Amino acid sequence: MRPDPYVASGGAADPGSWNRYGYLGGDPVNFSDPWGLQQCPAPCFSITVFGRDASVAAFLGGSAREGQNVALPEERVTGEELNPQGFAEFRISRISNFSTTSTHAVGAQNSLRWLRQALELDEDCNEWLTDNAEVINTLLGEGPDSSTVYAGVGNFSDPNVNAVAGVGGTNLLPGSALLTVNVQGAFFSSGASTDNGRLRGGTDEAKAFILLHELGHLTVAAGFQSGDRAPNIQRARNDLVHEHCQNTLDRAAGRRR
Repeated sequence: MRPDPYVASGGAADPGSWNRYGYLGGDPVNFSDPWGLQQCPAPCFSITVFGRDASVAAFLGGSAREGQNVALPEERVTGEELNPQGFAEFRISRISNFSTTSTHAVGAQNSLRWLRQALELDEDCNEWLTDNAEVINTLLGEGPDSSTVYAGVGNFSDPNVNAVAGVGGTNLLPGSALLTVNVQGAFFSSGASTDNGRLRGGTDEAKAFILLHELGHLTVAAGFQSGDRAPNIQRARNDLVHEHCQNTLDRAAGRRR
């Protein structure tokens, strides 16, 4: 048995959620969680989805294949996430050569360590990304409950995706990763860009921006409750990163001490 790695699932509204070993709120008769990712009324199938290619936070009621449309209860998704037929589109971003120990992986992990310290100096961003230090500790395997590293890198089938939070919408196994950075994306490559083309890749500012965006998903920051499939949603989320975390971005770029 191991604790729930998704730190942001704990909250004051449900005191029992702070028990990282709890299952289904102590009610396995009325609820189900076949993947250990999302409690839902039994019987159900659930898959948690995050990242740019994701359409929704959870799929209920059936399995999904690559390119398949999955019917969802209307209240589970926003209007931007439904196609004209009333279905949520589900695309899988395939990730190969996933690693938490390669040179690139260690580089991304060190960027997370820098960000953890920088956020202590940025009051607005630190408050917006609730419990960010605990989440980063979990990603790095530096938390009190686990030494498993959940932050890694890989080669993405979609070159426009710079990173994903979680494994939903990918071919990675549930529980294998919480943050994956694209080796060929803007985190490492100066030939790519992030922030809707506003930031050149490979810079410290681009690295900080990409990680802040994914932390927005992992901490369920205000405005980051679902995926970024639609370009207008992606841009709105990016604007939120600037609104709350510009001081941290300026520090990464050397514009602020």
